[in-house]
Amino acid sequence: MYLRWKKRGGTRGRALQWTALLVESRRVGGKPRQFVVAYLGSITEDDYGAGALGRAVRRIQFWARTAPRLVQLVESGVLEGDRLRLIVERLEMVVPPYDGGYGHD
Repeated sequence: MYLRWKKRGGTRGRALQWTALLVESRRVGGKPRQFVVAYLGSITEDDYGAGALGRAVRRIQFWARTAPRLVQLVESGVLEGDRLRLIVERLEMVVPPYDGGYGHD
């Protein structure tokens, strides 16, 4: 299992949206296929263009929605230990957790 960022939009004036998915790869008919295990959360690039305070609010909202989903996956035995740490690290690369300030990111 691994984290996949999927992007949508970004054309014709639509905001580019990034969606975090937990996926697993399996072979079907001898070919690798990705299957979505869980939707983790999403954020749009417009959220990042909303000024420093807007970016901080969006980051808080992203993690407020995503953290309970991660807990649920741990409690159900889907994620554990090193795999959980790796997924959280990958999420933080794109959406850093709120650090208490809303100045320069």
